[in-house]
Amino acid sequence: KIGQKMHSLSKDAQILTVTHLAQVAACGNEHFLVSKEAGEDTTLTNIERLDDQKRIEQLALISSGTLSDKAITAARELYLRNRNTN
Repeated sequence: KIGQKMHSLSKDAQILTVTHLAQVAACGNEHFLVSKEAGEDTTLTNIERLDDQKRIEQLALISSGTLSDKAITAARELYLRNRNTN
């Protein structure tokens, strides 16, 4: 429900969300993966725009912690269900 409400709000305003909930992330129009690499003296932040396949993989990872066939299938269904309602 939260993801759907945020999607509804996005019709009139830009929404930027950081989430670890696959159900919320699946409602987004664009997905970016933010990661960091810590070195001895510096920490680098990486931001990667995800294509459809990587979006599905990340949904699988955040919902189940694995990239098993079952997790990917469930993530794909979640992704496609939300694509059809956006």
